[in-house]
Amino acid sequence: MKYSIILPVYNESENLQQLYERISKVMAKLKSSYEVVFINDGSTDRTGEMLVALHKKDSVVKIINFSRNFGHQTAVSAGLKYCTGDMVAILDSDLQDPPEVLPDFFKKLESGYDTVYAVRKNRKETAWKKFAYSSYYRILKALANYVILAGSVQGPQKRQILITPAMRATKKQAKKNYELLSLEGER
Repeated sequence: MKYSIILPVYNESENLQQLYERISKVMAKLKSSYEVVFINDGSTDRTGEMLVALHKKDSVVKIINFSRNFGHQTAVSAGLKYCTGDMVAILDSDLQDPPEVLPDFFKKLESGYDTVYAVRKNRKETAWKKFAYSSYYRILKALANYVILAGSVQGPQKRQILITPAMRATKKQAKKNYELLSLEGER
């Protein structure tokens, strides 16, 4: 398997079909094997049954169902544990991260980067959330002694992982993740 797309979902029934269609269209253009791993994080709407229908229709769709809501990071971790792709993309399922950017990120990975990381320039969140995200990246830059921009970060992972704009981590998880990276790459 060349590509795995990891999609944590929680009550996403309203946009699930559109998300699937957009990812399928993008991945078809790449003409390589792929899987779409949905992690149903305890949804209480029709998300679960819609995922089963997608799986029956298309064998590239894989489903991990949680018995309750365990949170975004736990869902991402489960997706990483069970995916089989050589290159992995993690996207939020609310379509704030456009699937159409995947080919550009995969090209970066194929050119030799181990990790591709992007920072969203325009956010739809409140001023408070924008401030929080901005502060997070300023602190991360200071701690990592590295300029993090929409672009690339290179690290020594065994598996190539693509982290797209809305990937969020708790302080503990972020610290652990960044300790694993050499943080050398484009500046």
